[in-house]
Amino acid sequence: MEQKKERLIDVKDLEVSFMTANGEVKAVRGIDFQLDKGETLAIVGESGCGKSVTIQTIMRLNLEPPAVIKGGSITYTNSEKNIKVDITKLNNKQMQAYRGKEFSMIFQDAMTSLNPTSKVGRQIVEAIRKHTALSYMEAKKNAIELLGKVGLPNPEAVFSRYPHTMSGGQRQRVMIALALSCNPSILFADEPTTALDVTIQSQILDLMNTIKKERDMGIIFITHNLGVVARMADRVAVMYAGQIIESGMLREIFYQPKHPYTWGLLGSVPELKKSENKRLLSIPGTPPDLFAPPKGCGFAARCPYCMKACLDYMPGEYSITDSHFARCWLLDEECSTRITPPVGRAVNTGDSDDGVFKTKRKEN
Repeated sequence: MEQKKERLIDVKDLEVSFMTANGEVKAVRGIDFQLDKGETLAIVGESGCGKSVTIQTIMRLNLEPPAVIKGGSITYTNSEKNIKVDITKLNNKQMQAYRGKEFSMIFQDAMTSLNPTSKVGRQIVEAIRKHTALSYMEAKKNAIELLGKVGLPNPEAVFSRYPHTMSGGQRQRVMIALALSCNPSILFADEPTTALDVTIQSQILDLMNTIKKERDMGIIFITHNLGVVARMADRVAVMYAGQIIESGMLREIFYQPKHPYTWGLLGSVPELKKSENKRLLSIPGTPPDLFAPPKGCGFAARCPYCMKACLDYMPGEYSITDSHFARCWLLDEECSTRITPPVGRAVNTGDSDDGVFKTKRKEN
């Protein structure tokens, strides 16, 4: 029997808004998700859907104000260190004990994330000494070991280099070394391979997977690249208009997607193994304005299967399996519309032949 893993992060009904001169932007609108030790959760969706705001809220990196946590909780647990705390209740000074030490982040653009006026070794040493009692020489030794561990040749020389003298892939490896310097329990990766070519991207992903297994850490990976998701993730959460509209295990999302938006994302990816010429799916229209979110389903205006209920009422969360949930009125027991998903393939789960799965409302 597989041993249940330790829960690291438990996000419940999180709501985050930005108060601007033009009004309130409801960036995150009541999301729930969890992360276990040794697990990778991928959060996917279009630009502006709330992915980065979500993880920056966990790290408390958003400037407050204009950012405001309107509701919900973010519970971080570490049984080894006897820690259980609601992140939303901490102030900036209290958060300094958690950033870098308990959770750390790899940003999208390493060039703008590293200090251009400081040598990379000094930046890593500064992070280590901030959260440990090590001397400068001990911290320097650890930094050089980390630079070698992330695959940088001649780490002693790299220690004394400035970021602008390094390639994009090298800078991203330095960012990973910096993020790992205090052995965090959770690593946040905000599209860390976007600016890299495919060869370096592959090496960075392999490196992250190796480090995750060695340290048994949890990773939350933000991306819009479904190829990266397939390679990295254990579970997937699909975000749209500030909400998680579908979540499940990797295989469930890729092979049995249940939300029309997820169908659009998967249908826009070419399948190299198919011989026939098949037009890729596209999602017409634009995301809703989060200054005034729709009262019904956020995807209704772009959905080819939209019904009146979609425009007037927010769909609840429906269970397909114990680990697979989606927010869509098509899954309601009273919905008579029968849709065969245009993407994904059926697996032997005893579901109906037309691809419509029996569901039930998730109990809160």
